[in-house]
Amino acid sequence: MEINKEADGYFNQLTEGVDFLHYHRLVHGDLKPQNVLMHKTKSGTILKIADFGSAFFQDGQTHFESACTDEFKDPFCMDVSCGNPYIVQSF
Repeated sequence: MEINKEADGYFNQLTEGVDFLHYHRLVHGDLKPQNVLMHKTKSGTILKIADFGSAFFQDGQTHFESACTDEFKDPFCMDVSCGNPYIVQSF
């Protein structure tokens, strides 16, 4: 089916994006459908992960102020006490 092929493409893009973030030790903290943008190009649709205001690094020291949506919050983010040394607006 064409729909499944399109959905598979979106899922692959999203997982590649999250893998990229995690490779760089960055946790989004509020990943949900509203924070995934769709950019249409001539060659197809590209997904972009947005809204890094709740992101934090997994170094145990650098955190961002938590403003996560509770229903979508990463369980790891639940127990983290967040400071606010940096604010990431976009990635």
